[in-house]
Amino acid sequence: MKEYPQDYFIKIRDEDHRVGRITVNLVDEQNYSLEIDIVYKETKKIWDHVGQLFHQESEEEGIDNAVQLLSNYLKRQNND
Repeated sequence: MKEYPQDYFIKIRDEDHRVGRITVNLVDEQNYSLEIDIVYKETKKIWDHVGQLFHQESEEEGIDNAVQLLSNYLKRQNND
């Protein structure tokens, strides 16, 4: 059985000092919440809070949705 919260780190293209972090929390037997941040690679301190997802029925589905949210956020930042 996994212990929560679980952190997953995602490499950001052309970024040496920051990574995406998805933190998965188990709310109840089959209900997950996820927090999506961009953090400094070395210290893991938050550089920017991207968003949160609630009521995800599976960890895998929640992670997929969180990656998409992070991707959309990064695309918007690159277009500004």
